[in-house]
Amino acid sequence: MPTQLKFSDDEITSLATELAIDLSSAEKIAVLKSSTSCDIQAGPGCGKTTILTAKLALLAKKWRWSNRGVLVLSHTNVARREIETRLGQSQSLAQLLGYPHFIGTFQTFVDQFLALPYLRQEGVEITAIDNDKFVARALASFSKPEFSKAQFALKNRNEGLETIIGGLRFDGPQLVVTNPAASNRLFPGPESATGQLLKRLKERLARDGYFRFDDMYGYAEACLAHRKYVISIIRHRFPWVFVDELQDTNESQDRILETLFSADGCVMQKFGDKNQAIFNFDAGSIPAPELFGRRPSLPLSETHRFGDDIARFASPLSIVEPQTLKATVARDKRRHTIFVFDRGSIHRVVTSFADLVLSEVPESSRLKNRVCVVGGRKNLKEPKEKNFPEAIGDYWKGFQSDLSRKARMPDTLYGFVLEARALVSKDNSFAEPTMRITGGVLEAVRRATPDKQKPLIKTRTELKDFLIAGDSYPEFKKLMWDFLRSDPNISENTWNAKIESLLLLLKTIMPEANAPRVREFLAWTGHSESEANGSAVIEAEAENILLHRGVTAEISLWFDSIHGVKGETHAATLVLETFARTHDLKSLLPILTGNQKATNLTSTAFEHCKRLFVGVTRPTDLLCLAIFSEHVTDKDIELLENAGWHIERLA
Repeated sequence: MPTQLKFSDDEITSLATELAIDLSSAEKIAVLKSSTSCDIQAGPGCGKTTILTAKLALLAKKWRWSNRGVLVLSHTNVARREIETRLGQSQSLAQLLGYPHFIGTFQTFVDQFLALPYLRQEGVEITAIDNDKFVARALASFSKPEFSKAQFALKNRNEGLETIIGGLRFDGPQLVVTNPAASNRLFPGPESATGQLLKRLKERLARDGYFRFDDMYGYAEACLAHRKYVISIIRHRFPWVFVDELQDTNESQDRILETLFSADGCVMQKFGDKNQAIFNFDAGSIPAPELFGRRPSLPLSETHRFGDDIARFASPLSIVEPQTLKATVARDKRRHTIFVFDRGSIHRVVTSFADLVLSEVPESSRLKNRVCVVGGRKNLKEPKEKNFPEAIGDYWKGFQSDLSRKARMPDTLYGFVLEARALVSKDNSFAEPTMRITGGVLEAVRRATPDKQKPLIKTRTELKDFLIAGDSYPEFKKLMWDFLRSDPNISENTWNAKIESLLLLLKTIMPEANAPRVREFLAWTGHSESEANGSAVIEAEAENILLHRGVTAEISLWFDSIHGVKGETHAATLVLETFARTHDLKSLLPILTGNQKATNLTSTAFEHCKRLFVGVTRPTDLLCLAIFSEHVTDKDIELLENAGWHIERLA
């Protein structure tokens, strides 16, 4: 049986030699030899992905089952690609990349194995599973007269219609219609007249085939509740299950995991860090349930990221699962600095940090990892004098808090084409760009369909089948190629000629092709290719980056929320004091000074502490903080210096 596999010391030693990695510590050996369900408490910089890859390698060498596999679930495509890249470096490990094994994100697993099969069985036709497309469709539908009473009831809501209407989702096995804004006590209750109208809107969008990504979790739970046989099928298929970044698992994901893999016939090992379970105030996230503690726990407390000094600063902040981080690498001593600023000198914080990095951090480290400026809060919502400093934008006026949000769906086909051309310029590939334009074509078909009818074609596959049946698929492909490559500039005449060709190919599935809403969508926007394509590239790749020129060199500083840099490794990190109900660093001074253990904190300070732990454990070489001068006393300064901090007063 796969669940009875055992791993010896000799096998681990041999694997360490083969992969050229260090697997000698007692903690690592215990994790690698474990063949029962457990949690792995993996501290920052412990080499979690390396250990997970090594564990998969041990399994690959012993795997003899052609129809049973290993399941590895991550929360992001970045984590998935990292695991796949490491496995792909060895022929023996690469076997885990194909059937019967599965390595992917939670979303992909839930879609492929649970939600989509269930929806197909229920006869639901899917138009789009995409948050942006759902928001656009939901707002358009909500604007109709039948929802006028709800429009009036919600017109002055602070959350905004995009959050309220665009956030409607199905939750749990009963597919209850919920909303992230519902935590506000003034939000209409489900039994109210407005709540019933919102439910009707959500159900109509579902009938039209429009869904949010997280709707699929609701359908997955419905599948498990109403198709019990699916549970035994998936358990048999995946006797070994690994979960990456357990602390980021939400309640629905947790219920699905426990329903599927908590049985005796499965080995489920979850890697995560209790101390890095942080949630973004700006996103209105709801903390996950207690995810750890159901099973035996194994520690990975040795860090390879930073030296003893940063480990010493970070350890007292490990509030959920107290850990004394053990540095396994020797780092040169650095001037880990706390910048103390007043209202007149806050603009000098970032430049002072940049100059310190140039003097303290070797160029080799700066080339290997980024230099980042982070804060607990990105957005300035209602700035108040007493809340200063409130967010990252207080320190650098050029910071744009909404840059990292996913771009909206283009309002014109021309916009889809420009996005596609930008992708070609960036990656020199055509698969994704062609799919981008095809998505725009499907949007045109939708707009050319009468309001009370469903589009005749709703998916790329249906569009391809339609074109093949009419012997026009080669012509369509040539048109896509022309959009992507034919001219260095798309003139108005060229554009209009291509649109007429497109309309001829699609005339039978676009009954209202001449409607104003369609012509507006298909119109040439009047931008030159150089202007429009350049802006598309900038929008696709835009980051909050400040280029600082020092006396002898220059450095790029990357700005983001602490939540946004989880899992990253930096050469140097500056953590800015920000405000969310209270000022974070002010509330944590007793811990930073060594006056107090991380216990008996208020709930807000507790969240601040978890967030700061993530922030201070990012850098390899240099860690800095920035604290408002009105929040520290001379005694605090003395204690911080005694704790090992260098203090630079900018006031």
